[in-house]
Amino acid sequence: MLSNGYMGYRGTLEEFGKSELVAVTLTGLYDKAGEKWREPVNAPNRLWTKIICNGQPLSVHEHEPSSHVQELNIRSAIHHRSTEYDMSDGGTLTFTADRFVSQDNLHLLVSKCSIHSTQDFQIVIETGIDVDVCDINGPLNQGGLKPEDVLTYPMPAMEKGGKHTWGLGGDYLVINPNATPDEQEMAFRYITGKYFIPPLLDYYSAESEFGKKTKAVYDKYTNVYQYSPDIMGLLDGKPEAQYNTQDYYATMSNVIQELFSKKGTDSKSQLEAAAKTVQEKFFDTIKAE
Repeated sequence: MLSNGYMGYRGTLEEFGKSELVAVTLTGLYDKAGEKWREPVNAPNRLWTKIICNGQPLSVHEHEPSSHVQELNIRSAIHHRSTEYDMSDGGTLTFTADRFVSQDNLHLLVSKCSIHSTQDFQIVIETGIDVDVCDINGPLNQGGLKPEDVLTYPMPAMEKGGKHTWGLGGDYLVINPNATPDEQEMAFRYITGKYFIPPLLDYYSAESEFGKKTKAVYDKYTNVYQYSPDIMGLLDGKPEAQYNTQDYYATMSNVIQELFSKKGTDSKSQLEAAAKTVQEKFFDTIKAE
């Protein structure tokens, strides 16, 4: 294991995950699940990396390497791996990775990966933060909650039994239909992540052809959040500002920042001043044509 006294990283391979007991352990941080014994809490793995060559995942579990070296340089405190694969259509590919935890910056975990091939291949590199951490008795820090135990509601009402008023808005993440199949797959994985929460409001009818196709896609996966059908009855939606929307958001951001950073802030006065600024500086200058 690599360690700098603040965190340690177990000597596992870059493509490994929870089942291979990957661990990023933080010193002095413990928790327990149920009545089991306390254990160190593992942080998400920030160095997860997997190589796909010509559509074939390259992992020591899925493709037997022709050679593999894994070592720890005690003097430099660098973990090194070099794995060579013989490809089915000829040629070889070598995946090399070096990593260390910094002694100067205790929060810094560094990895350098390189790929060398003897001929042209189509390479896809998957990398990111693996949040599915390994715990002996875990999962820890989850409070015993499962996705089906979570219920969402609109913005809180100002008073008990009042309206749940909020602004209607949002965005969409679009996958380019002209991208390669591998690029589209990576984009889809980025968008969905470990757990996908779709928009509460859709700009299409659920009974339309597109709506039915979308539902069919959602139904194929177990990691898509399902909203309660009663939630819409609580919603009192208001449209976003139709003009100078980003200016309005910028003004409100200052109000919210001060609320959280300055004790004793008079929120009512702040909101009144913000409303006056937006009205006079932006809305009053709009000319109807």
